[in-house]
Amino acid sequence: MRKLVFKLTVMFISGLSVLHSFALDQVDGVYQIATSQDWVDFTELVQADNTVDAVMTADIELDPGVNAQVGNYGNGLHYAGTFDGQGHTLTVHYDLTTAYTAPFHSVSGVVKNLKVAGTMNGTNSFLCGVVGVLVNGYVYNCVSAAHMTGTKTGDSGHGGIVGAVRGSGAVLNSAFVGTIDAPGATHCGGIVGWTVDKHTTLIKNCYTIGTMNVGGNSSFTIARN
Repeated sequence: MRKLVFKLTVMFISGLSVLHSFALDQVDGVYQIATSQDWVDFTELVQADNTVDAVMTADIELDPGVNAQVGNYGNGLHYAGTFDGQGHTLTVHYDLTTAYTAPFHSVSGVVKNLKVAGTMNGTNSFLCGVVGVLVNGYVYNCVSAAHMTGTKTGDSGHGGIVGAVRGSGAVLNSAFVGTIDAPGATHCGGIVGWTVDKHTTLIKNCYTIGTMNVGGNSSFTIARN
């Protein structure tokens, strides 16, 4: 009997853990993001279903030590839903050693109406204000106001809004007003760090008044190609 009770208790606790991971409010099937924990839960939800839609319903500052990102390019997990910031600000405090340091690691869907602020410290390539890599996806009406600090030297691909665009991605009506402080980095861009497929990448109605302290070799105001 004790063994049975123990097993049932473990199952119950495990079930609570799963429910907690996906305990986000929904309105008409769209997940509502309002807190730091909601953001963490959303990043975990995308691991299970990368097509979910979400909106921010308040300004959010991620708790210290929270490095959760949406999607994972290395695992082929591109966020394919629509994320609407609704004009709210996501304040981050990222400290990462992996490539594509950004709130959205990899996107093939849409990220719109979002402002990103705070700090991002990275030691690898592609330190980016909003999206690490855009794979046939869209960034629309977004502002990057984060202070980004990179220690990588040489070819780095840091971007004010997006790190790399692959395929027919587009960055529209967006602005970089933050800082990229990576004096040893080269091949960076104020809007996009690297337009991999430069003939199919669209950058339109964007501007940058941010500060770029990067190496001058092949770094550009808008994008490196």
